[in-house]
Amino acid sequence: MAEIVNLSETHLQKLFKSEMGMPPLTYLREKRLEKACELLKHSWDQGNQIGRQVGMLNDSHLTRDFKKKYGVTPTEYRKNIGIRSKQKSKLDGNDRIRQK
Repeated sequence: MAEIVNLSETHLQKLFKSEMGMPPLTYLREKRLEKACELLKHSWDQGNQIGRQVGMLNDSHLTRDFKKKYGVTPTEYRKNIGIRSKQKSKLDGNDRIRQK
């Protein structure tokens, strides 16, 4: 990135951090993890496939970083999302019954 904007790496990192509140690599990791969350919610792809899709080629890095940010592994996250969806469906169904 620094080469593209014709700045030294150090200067780019300082500018980026002052604007975004975090270094470029931390920002990139955050964006990758956010995208991984979306893919876990809305796709049936396996964790290693999701990791590759977001640019995290090492499964253990995805799992470690994901757990550090969200407190659960990607597998646990997906399982919890499924549980919540089923609970919501049951509630929605009960609400419909009550309304009739």
